Amino acid sequence: MTFCSKTGPGRAAPNAIGGERTSFPGCCLVLSSGLRCLSIAREDKTKNPIPRAAFTLVELLILMLIITVLVATILPQFSVSARDANMSNLKFNLRTMRSRLETYKEDHGGVYPPAVNGAEFKAQMKQRSDRNCLLNPLSGKCGPYIEGNLPINPFNNSSSVAVVQTEAEPSTSTGSGDGWQYNAKHGWFYPNDDESFRIPGGCINPSGN
Repeated sequence: MTFCSKTGPGRAAPNAIGGERTSFPGCCLVLSSGLRCLSIAREDKTKNPIPRAAFTLVELLILMLIITVLVATILPQFSVSARDANMSNLKFNLRTMRSRLETYKEDHGGVYPPAVNGAEFKAQMKQRSDRNCLLNPLSGKCGPYIEGNLPINPFNNSSSVAVVQTEAEPSTSTGSGDGWQYNAKHGWFYPNDDESFRIPGGCINPSGN
């Protein structure tokens, strides 16, 4: 069925049944008005889209669960990596100090740096001395064995030294808060924190550093 012809309103349109031309004066006007309204409605929908609904409670709970799982998975890896980095740094510093102590021993007739406290130990390692272990900053023939500051124990961020006089090699910290512990009689140089003693395969044995 043909609603209107191309000749516009008021003209007769062919009749599909009898062949006569039937007039539909307002057909094209109504159709044109309807299309115009539909176009305006589409423009309004584009300009003012329907706002998206916010997250539901279930969606928020799922998101929180995902974040919790990720945090629980990633944080331990960071912790292990930090501990491994500290242990690697600690081993390097121990090797350095133990090597310097052995050099001091060779230069001073088999004697390790004599010291009754951390300040004296630092002085023996950082200043020149004679072969009899007496400090001689100006004309000493031996040393210095450490340039600058002593290395830091990365597990407690301290470079101070606690001098101990035990006959047994240490198996734990002295509790003094110093970074290192040193035995002048035996030349033992150890970390002075509990963490480094607890880690398997740590640098406890000087011969295995």
